[in-house]
Amino acid sequence: MQLNRSLENPCYVFYPCACWNRNIHFLTKTDGETTETISGCDRYYFTGMICSFNGLICCVNYEGCSFCKWVRRSGRQDIRICNPATREVLLLPQGRKSEDVPKIGVAFGPGINEYKIFWFFFPRCSLKHVCINGIVYWFIKYEKGGLIVGSILAVDMEEKFSLISIPEEETLYPFLVNLEDCLCLVAESRLEKNRFDIWALQNSKDYVWVKKWSDYMRSFNIKHVNHIAVRKNEILFGSLEHYFFYDMETRTWRELNWAHGCQDLFSFPMVYTESLLPCKC
Repeated sequence: MQLNRSLENPCYVFYPCACWNRNIHFLTKTDGETTETISGCDRYYFTGMICSFNGLICCVNYEGCSFCKWVRRSGRQDIRICNPATREVLLLPQGRKSEDVPKIGVAFGPGINEYKIFWFFFPRCSLKHVCINGIVYWFIKYEKGGLIVGSILAVDMEEKFSLISIPEEETLYPFLVNLEDCLCLVAESRLEKNRFDIWALQNSKDYVWVKKWSDYMRSFNIKHVNHIAVRKNEILFGSLEHYFFYDMETRTWRELNWAHGCQDLFSFPMVYTESLLPCKC
């Protein structure tokens, strides 16, 4: 019951990267209020958050260049499942040592705290991933003729991998998001300047994409965006210096008013719902 109530009112969780105090974490609520901090985020490893689901946060130890260098020197990659609400932290067993930084994805199954960690090496695969109904998606990209092109790598809980093509006409600065439990692609339109489109995957086997949404950007360009998160009918476009919120119901924009003194660098925001679930599945 507590989790169901929390799911009705999710937050964004993020932290100021440039501040000397790396233990500060902020929650932005549905009404726009930003508060500090979430309980339990009192260790350095929370600065490597890569995904969140049902109150559990997956953290790695190579967020940022300094951690990546440390991983390459030590060959150690720490992965933790954390619950800030209960202050529980589960350090997962070490994988094989490697000088390369691995790509990691977390597949969350039908159980409320069921998950599986995927760990592999793929140079063109993004660290950011999306999990929808037990399937993890990564964007594999490369440049061709000045355009960002590529495909989507998918894996399910049974460890079956597949590749999904993306719409050829929508390859400018694409982002993968979970919108209403559907894999969607947010990309800059090639037809009109400062317009973004949202494409929904209707059939992964036949690569059927349907344009779900289209609107104009505010006073910023999607090419400056490095992360997008979705909370119900709200889309957060984040750069290293600014957060813009887009309301799909009213088609309006608002910018996060930062008043904490560390506004020069932000982490990637994630949707977070508080829960009392144990970290061990």
